[in-house]
Amino acid sequence: MEDRSIRVLHVEDDPDFADLTAIFLERESGRFAVETVTDPNEGLARVEDHPPDCVVSDYEMPGMNGIELLRAVRSRYPDLPFILFTGKGSEEVASDAISAGVTDYLNKAGGTQQYELLATRVHNAVEKARMEAERQRRLHAIETAREGIAFLDSDFRFITVNEAYADLFGYDPEEMVGESWRLLYDEETIEEEVGEIGAALGDQEYYRGEQTFRRADGSSFVADHVVSQTEGQEYVCLVRDVTERKEHERELREQREQLQRREEKLIRLRDYTQELMYAETPSETASVALRAVDEILGFDLGAVFVQSETQDGVLESVGILNRSRMERMYGGIPVFMRDAPPGTHSELVWDVFESGEAVFINDTAESAVLARKSPFGSLMVYPIGDHGVVLLAATILEAFTETEEILLDLLATALETACDRLDRERALRRQRDELERKNERLEEFASVVSHDLRSPLHVAGGHLELARTETDATDHLDAAATALDRMEKLIDDLLTLAQEGEKVAEAESVVVADVAGTSWQTVATEKATLETDVSRRIQADRGRLRQLFANLFRNAVEHGGSEVTVRVGVTDGGFYVADTGRGIPESNREKIFEAGYSSSENGTGFGLRIVEQVVEAHGWEITVTESEQGGARFEITGIDTME
Repeated sequence: MEDRSIRVLHVEDDPDFADLTAIFLERESGRFAVETVTDPNEGLARVEDHPPDCVVSDYEMPGMNGIELLRAVRSRYPDLPFILFTGKGSEEVASDAISAGVTDYLNKAGGTQQYELLATRVHNAVEKARMEAERQRRLHAIETAREGIAFLDSDFRFITVNEAYADLFGYDPEEMVGESWRLLYDEETIEEEVGEIGAALGDQEYYRGEQTFRRADGSSFVADHVVSQTEGQEYVCLVRDVTERKEHERELREQREQLQRREEKLIRLRDYTQELMYAETPSETASVALRAVDEILGFDLGAVFVQSETQDGVLESVGILNRSRMERMYGGIPVFMRDAPPGTHSELVWDVFESGEAVFINDTAESAVLARKSPFGSLMVYPIGDHGVVLLAATILEAFTETEEILLDLLATALETACDRLDRERALRRQRDELERKNERLEEFASVVSHDLRSPLHVAGGHLELARTETDATDHLDAAATALDRMEKLIDDLLTLAQEGEKVAEAESVVVADVAGTSWQTVATEKATLETDVSRRIQADRGRLRQLFANLFRNAVEHGGSEVTVRVGVTDGGFYVADTGRGIPESNREKIFEAGYSSSENGTGFGLRIVEQVVEAHGWEITVTESEQGGARFEITGIDTME
């Protein structure tokens, strides 16, 4: 907000009069803020330290009179309002004051009217100084403005023009003053241009638009032109040359159009890349890519070459755009050999394929790469990973722009991705076929083992039932029954190993302690004890996790005795199963997971192998250490989702 207060410095050697003057001035107007000093030297220091809006000074003062103070102030502040307010004035003093640049001269008189008059004189002097300062500021702004600014009279003749305005038209400012602004228009268009301004000024008191002007040298330029009318019936004109802006706008339009065309091509290219994801053979991927080349890039000659499946060091086509023309150009469908002579297309194509660096040749005749004459004017070879290359050709020179290079890079990347996908799908099919064959063999193995063992078991079982009725055959029969039980357990373990597979069927959130407790109920534990100190949930196949616990519990009972204590607890990244048995010697810890290995006469040798299979199927890890009580401790870790 504009500060409208008026700071007055009153230099008066009579302190009583000075105080009275300050009281009356501030009473006359709330805008006045009066500072009083009785020493003129101190007053000069105040001016230099912080200039007031107006100085009011007495004439006769000790050490320096009012005229001397005025001259000292004017040497530093030529425009600062200075009023000589004295009781001992004369014509000579008044003349000297005027010569020294006094703003106003006022004699002291009796009564309060002198203060009213002084207040009016101070107010007028300050307002006049402020208006002059504002005028000078605006004039300086006009003179230094980058825009062309001119003032014209009511007849549209130049009163003032700044340097920028004159420079726009090729004149000196002095040349233009007094001239009509018709000087700035072509004869053919002057009536239309001036009439347009006149009509606008009549309707809305200002005009704004683009007009064509003429310079002093006769050249023309387009500029923004603003004309407005002042209260004094003068006109203010602002002119800004927009020739560069117009050129910039034209360039921007061309860039926008180019970007729009590129965006349209990218949208179509996106559609083709999506289509590539559904191609099922290399020839289908080549066909999709070449259709994109034809529609988006606008080339009518191209081909996709990949490594031959039957010949080493050969790139052969799997798709050609405009086959007949390609045959005419090459004298047949080309095949590119790794050991081709230098300077040939084959050498160029293989260099691109092996280096992974694309080559763009916009003038094959000037190319240092091709030593032999080429049937094309422009040639582009782009690698598609370790699969092959895309070759594009044109009979004209300079056929490939930056846009074509960018689009082809995107297309080649999509084509490489599609070829990678085909390779992965082929590999997956091979793996699936191999897995099916393995499963068939495993099922056959399981069937054979089951058949070969179960048949004699049924026969032995029948004889045992008969033998139980005979005298003194009990011990032998019990031993036979034990052997048969062991054989049946062996079959169950073998079937588990053969049929469960290497991956879990479906993982779910399970409570470790609950599954361990359920598994404990399925094992012949006699007087053994189970302790669980784990409340966490994990993601696991519930059925196979029961197998893991059951086999670990059975192993603990078989090797630790009927009164063994088994503990399930938490460890970093998993859980453990530990017992109080005799433990596992360190030399045997690598063998215990081998199928068929057992240190117990009653064991099948497959229980811990089943445990390892369950762990591997979940992607976990298992290690064997010694428990705190000297028994065995199995740690299952690598479980990501412990809750």
